Amino acid sequence: MMPPKFNEGSARAALYHFLEQRLASRSLPFTDHGFINQRTVATQIGLSQSYVSRSRDIVRYFEEKANNGYLEDRLAALGAFIERGFRNRTLHYSQGRLDRQQAFEAISVGRKAKIAPSIENSLVEYDRRAFDLGYDPSPDLPPVYIPPGSQRERIYLTIQECIANDEPIWKHSCVLKVAIAKKMGIDQANLTLHPEIFEYFNAKYGNRDVNEDVLDRQVEAAIRASIDQRLVDVVSGKLEHRSLIRDAIPEAFSTAERRGRMQALFERFDREAIDAGYICVRKEKSLRELAELLSTGRFTHELYGTANLVKLREALGIPRLFKEAEDLIEAFEKGNATRLASDSYVAAIDGRFFSFAELDLLGYSAEYVERMAKAFRQSYSELDGSNAGRMHLVLLELMRWAKGQGGIIATIVDRLNVRGSVTDVDWVYVLIQFRDSLEEQSRPRVVRTINNLNRKLSVHGLFPWLPAGIAEGRSRKPLGTIKSFAEVAPRSADDHEKTVDGFIEFIEKLTNANNLSLFAECDRLDSRNFFNALRQDFLINGKEGPLEVIAATRTLIEKRQTLLNTRFKHLIEEGVGRLIEGDDLASEGADPSLYWDAISEKSLSQSQRSRIFREYFPHPDTNDRCALKNCLRLIRDRFRRKAPLADEDGYWFFKNRYQEIATSSEIQSYLLPSNDLMHACASVYFQASGVNLPVGRGLLEKCYQQSQDKNYRRVVGFKTRAKGKPIIYYFEMRSDECSALEVALKWGKYLRDIAPPAYKDLMFLQRVGPRIQPINQYGLRTFFKKQRQTIAELRDIPLTPQMWRPSLLLMCAIDNGGKLGTALALAQHTENVSLSYYDRLPLRLMAEIQSRHFKELLEACTIHAIPGGAAFISLDTNLIEARLAEAIDVGIGITCADPYARSSETQLMCETLDCFRCKQMRIMIEAESLSWLIIWRSSLEQAEGDWTRDHPERWEEEFVPFLALVEVVEELMSPAMFLPVWREAEEIADQRLNDPDFRPYQPWN
Repeated sequence: MMPPKFNEGSARAALYHFLEQRLASRSLPFTDHGFINQRTVATQIGLSQSYVSRSRDIVRYFEEKANNGYLEDRLAALGAFIERGFRNRTLHYSQGRLDRQQAFEAISVGRKAKIAPSIENSLVEYDRRAFDLGYDPSPDLPPVYIPPGSQRERIYLTIQECIANDEPIWKHSCVLKVAIAKKMGIDQANLTLHPEIFEYFNAKYGNRDVNEDVLDRQVEAAIRASIDQRLVDVVSGKLEHRSLIRDAIPEAFSTAERRGRMQALFERFDREAIDAGYICVRKEKSLRELAELLSTGRFTHELYGTANLVKLREALGIPRLFKEAEDLIEAFEKGNATRLASDSYVAAIDGRFFSFAELDLLGYSAEYVERMAKAFRQSYSELDGSNAGRMHLVLLELMRWAKGQGGIIATIVDRLNVRGSVTDVDWVYVLIQFRDSLEEQSRPRVVRTINNLNRKLSVHGLFPWLPAGIAEGRSRKPLGTIKSFAEVAPRSADDHEKTVDGFIEFIEKLTNANNLSLFAECDRLDSRNFFNALRQDFLINGKEGPLEVIAATRTLIEKRQTLLNTRFKHLIEEGVGRLIEGDDLASEGADPSLYWDAISEKSLSQSQRSRIFREYFPHPDTNDRCALKNCLRLIRDRFRRKAPLADEDGYWFFKNRYQEIATSSEIQSYLLPSNDLMHACASVYFQASGVNLPVGRGLLEKCYQQSQDKNYRRVVGFKTRAKGKPIIYYFEMRSDECSALEVALKWGKYLRDIAPPAYKDLMFLQRVGPRIQPINQYGLRTFFKKQRQTIAELRDIPLTPQMWRPSLLLMCAIDNGGKLGTALALAQHTENVSLSYYDRLPLRLMAEIQSRHFKELLEACTIHAIPGGAAFISLDTNLIEARLAEAIDVGIGITCADPYARSSETQLMCETLDCFRCKQMRIMIEAESLSWLIIWRSSLEQAEGDWTRDHPERWEEEFVPFLALVEVVEELMSPAMFLPVWREAEEIADQRLNDPDFRPYQPWN
């Protein structure tokens, strides 16, 4: 038993130490029943008895510890008393038994005490010793112990009076206890404590007219009749008819001498009946029913050859099986196992029996079924029972399915029993048809099992040999992705259905034949996610905002990120304000050295300690919050800012302060960053960086670093899957992200100071009860959900923290014209990693726009070069001319003197765009043409970063020479006669570049 808990200096501690001292000195005060006397303890220690009763765990603890020593002490006292009684002949003795009441009272133990059975066992030994010694009490000593004035004496006198008055208190030569209890006006249960009194009167007065031989014959006849009727059961080698016969002939058991004689009769007749195969009628009937049930075969596990005990008990209507039934079942199971082991249709593996008899019933030949059972056992004898069972189930499923088919499959299956009559091509056809009939989810597993079965059983000639088996035929699974903020719709938008028609018109406009092919996109699950989210947002916001899928997606993500960031920044401001207030309050508190050591002194009296408490921690608190200030100062200076909780040092003092001043969580929020504050700081960082959540949660304190640019800070993370490769993000000093990280760095220091060594270097920590540990995914998810539900616009939208990363990468790709280079660099992915981040509706739409624009221009150029080509393929000539004019408008300001000159065949035009090295290149010195050259240079300069990062070789080979060409042209135009033309060209280029509807030509991929 674990020692009870208590606080030093408390009343519980005083009680514990008092009982501990008394136990050591073997002076614990006990009652007659072997329990600690709580009244005596309360008086001696100066506590109320009710308080001692409420501290039952301490009292019980010392009772358990004292139990063994107390019993030994009482047994020693009993031995001394008995020895003294033998010498002085003062022990009451009747019917071969010492009087128990005298013995128990002599050692001050109640007859219902916990140690009473041990005392009784010892007295039985003393009974034998008294018999061996021929003990004879003193002549003037009555046979039974009758203490003057006791209840026992009153019972004795009452019975004696009834006998003297010849009152009707007898039944079957025994005193009726109920009559005596009624005459005395007491409960009959009180009489059970004095069996010696009743045995004395039964032996002395109740048996005067009883013939002992007649009694013996009556009991013997009753025992024989019970055995002949077979109504009672056998339990522990005895027939259960003792109580029945005792009730019928109670006078035969009224004295100890008679009870011994009758017990010998019972034992003799019970032994004879059991040796002769005695069984009660009820069990015999149950055994017959059990044998019939087992013979039906419906109550056996054929796989194991064992009986189904649960169903058998239900069918028999008995809660548990008796020994004879268990013996019968055991014999049945042994015989059944022997039968199954010798059955030619059964394969025995690892204690299990796999039957193929069903195949015989399906129509397979007996010889084929026998061969299959034998081959299965030989092929899979090394497997354990569960794996062999899996093979058996699939094999039976295949054979059952094949037999149920018609046509060519039925013909093939009918020839299986003839070795070599089925070709491998035919068998492959059967297996493929079986595979296609399976559920898609279980198909790969079943096909692997079928291939294994075919490989094993074909060796025995049961199936054709297939070297490679059949393919699993897996269908391409839809790409699993984590949704972005733009793919989650509110759960309900019923209040805004009035504007749904406008959104439907918007989508239909985008999905017409002359626009994007969104009809095909609508079948994709991730596209439907985008449509649902945009539709719901459209319903909620009416017709405000951009009516274009890509722009709407970006707007939706930005709006939801802004709402969350606003909430996070509010929590950070609130949490930091609380901590600053806590430091200010603690600074105004009293120095703990003035009182803490004094009140911690154990020798200090309770009144002195209370006086110091109230001097520094008044209750109720004063207007200037003196108690709160002193409490915060004490926790800050002596407990490293961590308010003690249960089972921690100092909790004995703060437990009451939490009740008087403020709760522990409220006090703690003044000194240590709250979990909401740390989660908010982490969330701002996660949402802005798009970092993997496991990487961000493991961010180290030293990972927040200075940057080469003084206006920026960099954050360096490490990803295990990237083999330690650093993951670096840059944030502007004035950004919300840097502010959040600065807060986590400054105030999180107090959490790191008290954290376990393994967590001391982490940036983001949280408190979980008394422990300090890193923020985890569950806490972050709970925090995120709680904060989302405080924002009215997001309350019904099931956003999660996992959506931060895909949202940021999607935004990055949208902002870079649909190109993935920047998003890949931000995520630090290679081109073949995490396609799910980038294969999303807005990016597919942007790629389709660019691809369609390029194809239309290519179509126009190709058809224009063929005289009459447009009319030949039924295209509008004006449309081709318009597209070709657009191609000229977005050119690069270079014309070609002879487009056929670079081809070996004069019929083919030049198909390359390396004009910078071609002799046919011409540049017109006029503002319109030069403006396109300037625009082309602008496009190249904007794309330089992407190309040098992703394709540096192609950049050096194909586009750097163009930049050099434009620089040469600009230098040649610098003389005074050409400079006005160049400046006019720059003005035209600036006007076009500033036009929001203008799309300059971009470097090709």
